Amino acid sequence: MSKDASHDLSPKNLSLPSDPAALRDLLVAERVRFARELAQRTATLECLEQTVVAQQRTIEQQQHRIAQLLRRTFGPKQERIDLDQLLLFDSADVSALVEEREQEAADSGPETSAKRRRRGHGRRALPAHLPREQRRHELSEAERQCPGCGERRQEIGQETSEQLEYVPAAFKVIEHVRVKYACRHCEEHVSLAAKPSQPVEKGLPGPGLLAQVVLSKYGDHTPLYRQEDIFSRHGILLRRS
Repeated sequence: MSKDASHDLSPKNLSLPSDPAALRDLLVAERVRFARELAQRTATLECLEQTVVAQQRTIEQQQHRIAQLLRRTFGPKQERIDLDQLLLFDSADVSALVEEREQEAADSGPETSAKRRRRGHGRRALPAHLPREQRRHELSEAERQCPGCGERRQEIGQETSEQLEYVPAAFKVIEHVRVKYACRHCEEHVSLAAKPSQPVEKGLPGPGLLAQVVLSKYGDHTPLYRQEDIFSRHGILLRRS
């Protein structure tokens, strides 16, 4: 048999029964099988369509919640972002972010917002631990005379206001005076009072100066040459070496 004849599906090559009754039974069986497959595929197609509709509804709900969250978080007074950027994240992460923001908004409530509006932006009080220097401002004797009757006006009250001032650091010299003692009777046994231990033996800098240099260099990142210039403005020449 040739290659073309082996793939010939013409009716003359199909194996069909010659008995009419058998042929009818075969056609009925094929029709039933075809109807069953069609019903199964129709049911599968309907299930897939329902799944697509449900997923589309979920996507629309998530997009609506995301839009509300972005309008609440990034309002006109804050930086705006592209709404499509959130599509780069996983839906579970976006849902968790939305729920967190909604919970924060629910916890704040109108009462907290009202308190925030009433708080205002007034000046903060200066710390109580700062030392205070009171400067009293009074009228001169000529200014105390009443312009109406000429009598001397009396004090009836005060108005106090605070001003924050900065006092620059200052140097001071500590003289260690070590007293000598001796016995006047025998003129012997001279004793000298001990000096407190120093950070640098026979050195010039005190512990406070050394602490300031170290803190400025490693805490405030001020190099030694700049500290040398700062000290020179106070009239002190300290070489960086």
